[in-house]
Amino acid sequence: MKRIIFLPAIAALLCGACSSAVPEDYTQYVDPYIGTGDHGHVCMGANVPFGFVQLGPTSIPQTWDWCSGYNYADTTVIGFGHTHLSGTGIGDLNDISLMPVVGKVTPGRGTAGDPSSGMWSRFSRADERCAPGYYATRLLRYGIGVELTASPRVGMSRYAFPASDDAGIVLDLENGQGWDRSTDCGITACSDRTVEGWRYSTGWADDQRVYFHAEFSKPFERIVFTGADTLSADGRSARGRKLYGRFGFRTEENERITVKVGLSAVSAENARRNMQAECPGWDFEAVREATRRAWNGELSKIRIETADPWWQRCRNCCQSREYPVRPTGSAPDASPVPRNAERNTVGFVYKSRQRSGMRHPCCH
Repeated sequence: MKRIIFLPAIAALLCGACSSAVPEDYTQYVDPYIGTGDHGHVCMGANVPFGFVQLGPTSIPQTWDWCSGYNYADTTVIGFGHTHLSGTGIGDLNDISLMPVVGKVTPGRGTAGDPSSGMWSRFSRADERCAPGYYATRLLRYGIGVELTASPRVGMSRYAFPASDDAGIVLDLENGQGWDRSTDCGITACSDRTVEGWRYSTGWADDQRVYFHAEFSKPFERIVFTGADTLSADGRSARGRKLYGRFGFRTEENERITVKVGLSAVSAENARRNMQAECPGWDFEAVREATRRAWNGELSKIRIETADPWWQRCRNCCQSREYPVRPTGSAPDASPVPRNAERNTVGFVYKSRQRSGMRHPCCH
């Protein structure tokens, strides 16, 4: 008799253990497109909850409906910036933007009425995929596939190039979003795989400073700077207010090149340390999976039991929209942050919200 009672109890415990080993994937209920149309001002792209990085596409227009850099009514992209605002109704950021290209292009924003202007490209909604912590599209002008993911302080971009002797990745330090205007920028090639620099700008934040450390999975063969006010004698370092650097490659059909960009409000050295701490390797899928788990950790804090999938979708989307703001410090090693870096980054907006009572329980 004891066995009859004991065995079902063990079975129930085992079943409970098995079910708890496979937690529910709350990210499946998030629709990243919600809020990206009309006057929603929601950014599109890859980020972790409360991350310093929001890596996503930026379109040509800079009018009010494009404050976040993205609007569902538009299919142009000038590059993939590592910082974006979301839901603020104010245009700023788009710091440290990358744009993969093929052939001869003119660095710049371009105009939608002239497909050969600037370096912008169109994309198709049919090629666009998005989920919390992940974004993908295809640049029709160049035939390049783009995938994005991120850790708190590092953006990872993976590009699939066509066969070309003139493929390139353009680092754009000129184009911010909305009110943002660059004031001083610098790029230095430390090796044929590593680049560092900074972007200073003014806008909603009147003295914003973002430093970066970037690494390429494949050595670049050449560097071409545009908009440089000063250029080093060896041609590997440049400075200017409207600065671009194009890093050139020869590629085979569907060859993938990955770029990691670490950010800091303190220094390029801190940006490098951030990359070492959070993203030392090149496993794109592992970073993407870690980001998905981070989102599930936040989304699972509020649970809704309902047979109506609309409510699940609505709740998870609303909750995910609260997290792309930037409270994450720029230095995981607790390095001191200059007062102007704290006050003048747009993360100050989040701190203002905290003071007004909009607080997350884990960020007190």
